[in-house]
Amino acid sequence: MLKTRVMHIRLTNVCVICKENKQEGIHIVHAFFCANCEEEIVKSDVKTRVYDNYVKKVKTASTFLYD
Repeated sequence: MLKTRVMHIRLTNVCVICKENKQEGIHIVHAFFCANCEEEIVKSDVKTRVYDNYVKKVKTASTFLYD
């Protein structure tokens, strides 16, 4: 008989950008983005350093989650 494993993942509300525990925001895969950071990411210009910093933080979070 084939045995399977169950993995339990607890989603937290600690934002991957600002590292604060917030009540409102979105979960994307296993990462949480608070409403404030989500809004800042959406309204930031893709040609700015601010946007580049957001991209780096998201990449860091996704690397941590999948390694």
